[in-house]
This record gives sequence, C-alpha cells and structure tokens, in this order.
Amino acid sequence: HNVPYLIHNALEGSLHSGMLMDTFIKKLTTQNVHFLFGCPVTEWHATDTNNIQVSTPRGALQTKRLLFCTNAF
Repeated sequence: HNVPYLIHNALEGSLHSGMLMDTFIKKLTTQNVHFLFGCPVTEWHATDTNNIQVSTPRGALQTKRLLFCTNAF
C-alpha cells in the first residue's frame, strides 16, 4: 500500500487508562462539563432553538453540545 504518512507511537499501551480518565474528568468538571456514565442515548435531534434534545431511559435533556464517547469495543 502506498501510505504517504505513518504515525508510530513507541509508547502505545503505556498510558494508565484509569489515571488518564480520572484526570480528564477532574479537569473537565472544573469547566462545567457534565458526564453521564451508563446512560444510553436512545434518540437525539436538533430543536428549533439551536439546542439538542436528548432522550435516555432516565429522561430527556437539552444541551448546546453533545459528545458521544465509546471504548471502541
């Protein structure tokens, strides 16, 4: 294959994922970012007020920004 660029990380897998997530969450909660763990999103759509309506089994919420994160499995 003709690949113009290749990134190699010799330290791949050497990060402590638990410590990384702990630091990440602490940093972002000080910036008023909210996390909802174990809360599946069943539906989302844009509203006419430039918000995003999010439906979950726990109820509905509105937000200006929405970020989905998975563990890639």
